[in-house]
Amino acid sequence: MDNQTLILIKSFLEFDDKIKDYMGRYNKVELFHVGEVKHVENIKKMFIRQLNLLKRLTRLTSKEVNLFNKKINNILDEYYHQYIKEGQTMHGNGFSNAYKKYVTNMRSSYVREVHKLVAGWVVLGDELGKLINNAESYNELLHFMHAYAIELYHTDLEAWKDKFYILGEIDPIVKAILVGLEEAEKKKRVVGYARLISLDNKKILQVRDYGHATVVEFKFGRDIKPHTKIYVHYKIPKFISSWEKRLPGKVKTYDNGNVAVGEFVTTFKHLKNDVEKLFLNIPTDDDIVG
Repeated sequence: MDNQTLILIKSFLEFDDKIKDYMGRYNKVELFHVGEVKHVENIKKMFIRQLNLLKRLTRLTSKEVNLFNKKINNILDEYYHQYIKEGQTMHGNGFSNAYKKYVTNMRSSYVREVHKLVAGWVVLGDELGKLINNAESYNELLHFMHAYAIELYHTDLEAWKDKFYILGEIDPIVKAILVGLEEAEKKKRVVGYARLISLDNKKILQVRDYGHATVVEFKFGRDIKPHTKIYVHYKIPKFISSWEKRLPGKVKTYDNGNVAVGEFVTTFKHLKNDVEKLFLNIPTDDDIVG
């Protein structure tokens, strides 16, 4: 199970990046050789493949898969309709208004909705169908699929019985992350249950009992040295608004301060300390309740 899950996650995330790159490739050279409509049809095919990976990685039901399929097809139909109606009206960067609306657009309201309802190993209130239906572009749908995959990927229930459940290699970055987490737990006297995905240039950490189930993504280059930059993005699905100023980096809160999302840049040399500082300032479930 472990090795298969790791392979699926790696394939999903790599193809996620490939779709983003392809959607953003609306330059004149690309459109001249392929044509915009064909380009969008290729994007639809990529989504069908990505959905198959998501289905294997999570516990999607056949009904939920059908909802995804319907939305993938509906977005293409809406694109066709506007593209024909506007007579290929161009947006200004070599692609149509229809392309911007139904392929690349990302509404901040939809991002907030995903942050609020995908809350660490659960989708609150069984809102999966709502999040699928509310996506208006392929970019928005991809954003939701990414969040759903990294927060709800399937592992055996045994995974939550161990303090640290690691998929992949335990390298120096993983060690620094886990030591930083352990130091924070000692000081807060609360042990969270952690799942960590270890890929070559990315680590994804999920810790239960801290902000319900906080997720932290670490991105970096392959050549690790003391001053190698590491880009950190975190999401705290249950938060206390008065704690916002304690969090590192650029922070946004949603749902009246009950959800927090932030990002900052650190280095390998300071990674352990910065992970410790981050989790020291994330409310535990006891903090939230009490």
